[in-house]
Amino acid sequence: MPSDEERQREIKTIREIQEKRANWPFIDDDEAVA
Repeated sequence: MPSDEERQREIKTIREIQEKRANWPFIDDDEAVA
């Protein structure tokens, strides 16, 4: 089980990726996932 801290970091990373994706719709999916 990941700790709360690790889970928060994962959520933050996912949010940042989603925001980048929203701001840059033309970005490569491969780049957004990386």
